Amino acid sequence: MSLRRRLIIALVLLVGLPIAGLSGLAYKVAKDERDMAAMQWRDLLEGRLQDLANGIAAQTEVLERDALRALKAATPTTGGLRAFVRSEPLAAQAFLLSADGALRFPPDDSTTSQDEREFLARTRSIWDGEAILYATPKAEMPRTPGKKSPTRQISSIQQRVSPSPSRPRRAQPGDDLLDVAQSRDSGWISWYWQEGLHLLLWRRARATAGLSGGVIGVEVDRIAALGQIIGRLPDPSNLEGRVILRNGRGDAVAQWGTFEPLTDAVAAARVPLAPPWDGWRLEYHPSPAGKAGFLAGSVRWTLGLGLGALTIGLLGIAVYLYRESDREMRDAAQRVTFVTQVSHELKTPLTNIRLYAELLERDLDEESERPRQRVATIVSEAQRLSRLISNILTFSRQRRGKLTVTPRPVALDGLVGGMVEQFQPALTAGGMQVELRLDAPEPTLANPDTIDQIVANLLSNVEKYAASGEWVEVSTRQDQSHSYVVVRDRGPGISVEHRDRIFQPFYRVSDRLSDGVTGTGIGLALSADLAQKNGGRLRLVADAAGACFELSLRRALAVDDDEGVGGGR
Repeated sequence: MSLRRRLIIALVLLVGLPIAGLSGLAYKVAKDERDMAAMQWRDLLEGRLQDLANGIAAQTEVLERDALRALKAATPTTGGLRAFVRSEPLAAQAFLLSADGALRFPPDDSTTSQDEREFLARTRSIWDGEAILYATPKAEMPRTPGKKSPTRQISSIQQRVSPSPSRPRRAQPGDDLLDVAQSRDSGWISWYWQEGLHLLLWRRARATAGLSGGVIGVEVDRIAALGQIIGRLPDPSNLEGRVILRNGRGDAVAQWGTFEPLTDAVAAARVPLAPPWDGWRLEYHPSPAGKAGFLAGSVRWTLGLGLGALTIGLLGIAVYLYRESDREMRDAAQRVTFVTQVSHELKTPLTNIRLYAELLERDLDEESERPRQRVATIVSEAQRLSRLISNILTFSRQRRGKLTVTPRPVALDGLVGGMVEQFQPALTAGGMQVELRLDAPEPTLANPDTIDQIVANLLSNVEKYAASGEWVEVSTRQDQSHSYVVVRDRGPGISVEHRDRIFQPFYRVSDRLSDGVTGTGIGLALSADLAQKNGGRLRLVADAAGACFELSLRRALAVDDDEGVGGGR
């Protein structure tokens, strides 16, 4: 992977990871804010419904007071109660219960009208004591926060009423309305019969009528009562969305608002009505525009803007770093190009210097020992400089992707022997004993120049780093498929922590092994790459003492056999 690509990946991670983390945080904050806004929205809708429910409860109380006032003025006789029913628009039927529990009106005889008979049929369980009647003490209507609500007496399924100790309990499994009347002066009884909710409003009978301890009441026409209650409410049609009043069976009784929800739409908020409207409820269906406007909170916009600004800032930093790094890489590439050009220019005169030095060495007499030593030094250093320049030029071509290697069958022993012969004088002058063992007679598939360069780099490292071991062995061997070149010394070796990194470009062991030793740090990296391009491998082999490098290459015969070509090329 190229340096530029690694830089791009690093910058993408530098920008992407913070943005991903902040995006997750922003999503969580936005979700929490949306949930909070949804709760506030529901509370707002329930508050609006509660205001309407409080209005219905207040108007029910007004209706109750008016009906009780009319009952107080009614004559507790058959004729008087029938006249009361005819004169009161809210009265569906009246009833009168004596102190001994007998139903005095409507009479169950030949004078009873059809409406009265139907009333007796739907209230039979109450008069026979089979109904379970409940009553509550004074209770407050549901209130909206910040508003005061009046108190009123209601009868509801709240608290079982005990019978009076002065009167024996009925034998039936129900309750007596007279027992309920002991706890209050008046109240409501709600019950369901066939088509829905029915309402009875009762009060204690006047003692002046000779009915002390009895109960007088009226069945309220719920449709007329509801119409009167709704008609007295403030106009709720300006509420956004649709408000629906539903009875106990879920049927819509009244609606307000211009928005038309779907038939199966689920209400966003519900509030039950207070007794005597047991089982009835108010529902709120908000319009999509109103809900969206409320839930579109400013915090989400703030988070979005902040995240966008941070993203732009990180991208700006990434672009700046990329441009700076790209500029530095261009500068480094220019420096490498300059060094490559200089090395290339030095190669030709250096070759001439080496050539004429070798010619001069041959022309000197054997008796001229000191001149021959000086010329040998010139030749050795020229060879060293030539190898250095060769490494630089090869490494440069490799980095530019222009290094190509064409392996062919070669005599490995001849290449290795020739290179050892070149290093023999320098190694011997350094006090090292050189042992050469050549046992690879069969052709090996390799490029001669690159093999010379690999072996030269290995011997150069021995000369620089392992002179203290005073011994180096260079050997070759073969098996059925591969040829091997092994360079082993008895120097200080390479510690474990550095073994995995010595084949990296420009890496040098920064301890006493390399102190005072010059070099470019590209020899082993270049040699490993050249080995791979020859179809082989260069590796560091564990050894008891010193360092041991093994170069493995494929035999030419093995390749030909694999490809089905035959014996030679």
